Amino acid sequence: MMPVSIVVVGSRRAVRYEEVTLSRDGSLVLFTGRFGEREVRCAIARETLEQHFWLPEGASESYVIKSFLDGSQRITAAVERRLLRERREPVMLGSRDFRDQAKVALHVAA
Repeated sequence: MMPVSIVVVGSRRAVRYEEVTLSRDGSLVLFTGRFGEREVRCAIARETLEQHFWLPEGASESYVIKSFLDGSQRITAAVERRLLRERREPVMLGSRDFRDQAKVALHVAA
């Protein structure tokens, strides 16, 4: 599959993701985010997409990329939070980056 490039427009600013691809073993979605003038290498675990973005286990490569694209606004927010906290690269997103969002959503709904 060819790398995909997208632009995510959120409440703060537009973020461009370039070269969205799967790792060789298929366990990660690799992408480069351009936040203003800063280019940041990032990855999100396939398992995280399965747990928090409704990706079916064993899904095809194209469906994994679609799941990433569908969740790109939440993924962008997680990358931004991580950069504010740590300023380290590459940014490797996992389930812990989305658990807090679930707790906040439950708290707000209660």
